[in-house]
Amino acid sequence: MSNIPGPSEKDPAEGSREIVERELKRTEKPASRAPVAQQSQASMNAGDEAPPGTAGTGETVCPECQGTGRRRGATCAHCGGSGKITQGIGGG
Repeated sequence: MSNIPGPSEKDPAEGSREIVERELKRTEKPASRAPVAQQSQASMNAGDEAPPGTAGTGETVCPECQGTGRRRGATCAHCGGSGKITQGIGGG
């Protein structure tokens, strides 16, 4: 018998999918417990009328960059580079 380990006995290669997935699971942070209002405030851009996901709102194309996410050669400050803003819908 040989002392050479078989395929199932070898450690996975550095950078292999198995290693990467194992490290991702090991370093995953638990879900944030911050209140939804605080989470939403952090993701608002200058052009948003309300936090994303707020009832009575929807996404629309940014009027400043026309949905490109760029303005005058830089990231659009109005939409944060996403090309979309959150805006109230309906009314009355």
